[in-house]
Formats: sequence, C-alpha cells, structure tokens
Amino acid sequence: MTSRGILEWKFPNRGARQIAGVAALVFALPLLALGSLYNPALAVGDHRKHKMTESEPEAAHHGVTAATQGMRGSAQVHTVHMAGESRTLTHHIVMQLLLAAHGIETAEKLENIRRAHEECDAILKGLRHGDKRLALTGTANPEVLDRLDKVDLLWARFGSQVTASLASGQVSAGQVKAVDKLAVPLLEAIDGMVSAFVHFAYGGETFSVLSRTISTAQRQSTLTHKMTKEYLLIAYGHEVERNQIRLAKTFATFDRILNGLVNGDPKLSVLAAPSPALQEQYAVVQRLWADFRPVIERAVKSGQADSSALDRITHRSKRLATELDEAVELYHRL
Repeated sequence: MTSRGILEWKFPNRGARQIAGVAALVFALPLLALGSLYNPALAVGDHRKHKMTESEPEAAHHGVTAATQGMRGSAQVHTVHMAGESRTLTHHIVMQLLLAAHGIETAEKLENIRRAHEECDAILKGLRHGDKRLALTGTANPEVLDRLDKVDLLWARFGSQVTASLASGQVSAGQVKAVDKLAVPLLEAIDGMVSAFVHFAYGGETFSVLSRTISTAQRQSTLTHKMTKEYLLIAYGHEVERNQIRLAKTFATFDRILNGLVNGDPKLSVLAAPSPALQEQYAVVQRLWADFRPVIERAVKSGQADSSALDRITHRSKRLATELDEAVELYHRL
C-alpha cells in the first residue's frame, strides 16, 4: 500500500475496534520506526539521565544524516521531548498564575512559577544554542530557527508579566488580562516549534495514519490545560462570556478526540486504541474524564465556576493530563 493509500484508508462502518488487531501490521513500516525509538531514559522528566554519544551533537545540527535518518538518533528524540516539555511548563505557569490571582497559596504558586519559568527559559535557549545540563545540542535548521524566533519574541513579552508578578508577590487583574492575551499566541507558537522539531526529526517524511493518531493524542494534554485555564478565567470573572464560548469549543474538541482515540474516527484520521495496553490506559483516562467532565460542562452551560474548589479542580486536570501523556508514551512503544 502506498503512503497516499494509507492516508486515504477508511475505517469500516462496523466493529471499529477490529482495526486494533491489524493496525500494528498495516502501519509498522510507515510509523518510521517509532516503536524502536522509545527509551524511558529519554522521557520528559528524565532528561538529566541521558548521556549523548560523541557523534550526536554534530548530527543534531543537520536534518537527516546516515546516523539520524528516520528519527533514529537519540539526540533528536530527546530534543522533541524537550520541545514538548517547554509547552507543558508554559501551561503550568499559566495555571499557577491564575491560581495565585485567586489568592490560592499565592507564595507557593509564585515559587512554582519562578522555577518553571527558569527551566522553560533554559530549555528554549538550549533548543537553539545547546545545553549540556539538559542534553540539548542546539539547531542550525533555518525553518526550526524561524519558529524559535517567533516563540522567543512572545516568550519575552510573556516573561515580563511573569517577572512583574514575582517581583510584586501577587498577580494583579491587569496581569491576568495580559497573561490571557499573551498565552494563546505563545502556546500556538510553541505548538508550531514542536511540530517543526518533529517534522525534521522524521526527515520531513509524510506521517502514516498511526503517526497522525499519535500527533492527535498529544493534543489532548494541551486541551486539558486549555480547559482548565478557561475555567479559571471564568471563576476570576475575566471576559466570562468570551471564555465560556472558548471553553465550550475546547470541551467539545476534547470529547470528540477522546472518543476517536478509543473507538476510531475516520474524519479525524485517528485509529482506535491499537493495543490492549492503550485500551486499558484510555479506560483510565475515560474514568478521570467522567469525573472531570461534569465540572466543565456546568461552566459551559452556566458561565459560572466553583471558586471554592479551584485548586482541587486544577489537580484533577493535572492528573488527567498525566494519564494522557502516558498514553502517548504507550503509542511510542508499539
């Protein structure tokens, strides 16, 4: 089957789960050897344990080489993980800022923000210039650098609001407004940067449907954080109607994608969970979503949020995002 044929392959009308048994065979080769790439030592959070070989720093500066073709170089895999970590840290900063704005353990939240901001700043610099501590080799790819330029510009503006909050020991209404305004374009720019690192780590090759499924699965954590941010903004009373509309859209998108990842969705070009481990993991995700969903749904319908339970709601959101990230790791182990 050609790569075009794979991309245009349709799901059967009945028994969507039956594709799980054949997915590993049909898409093993177009997956670009993802299964062989997974290395727990390279997972986000374990980046300090990774030791590069002498050939990796040079290889990471040049698209695809004999050593790195098809994203086989561990430095490229690690770089993609770290680019994704910058997105996670940015979401974390936004959540902590909004909780601090509500007066919830403000000093603790601001300290969390300080650490996350420093780490994210180091990652963004390391993605460009390299960083031995983070095992990053930097890049000279002009298209990736262009995406990094856009991120850096928005990150500087966002960072000025963060440092102002840290200096004052509080988050003002004006800073909430600025963070809301800056967070969306910044996270969109980071998404573009991550996509660029993934694209060139894969050598610019066309993704198979299974690879597209993985890419879609990765969006779910971002959507979880986005829902929580919009919920917190409603609770704060910031542009309630606008954030209610945003939340309704994010909620519907998350719900549809999750259903597609469990059962398959030809319009989204995603497969049903293609292994018993993923089926079990998404069962965990569904249970957490069943608990979290009514909270979001009430805010969507009423335009009101429970201000007395924001920290608890944020913790539930974080757990949901963590389990979604675990599902992505399971895809990489196929």
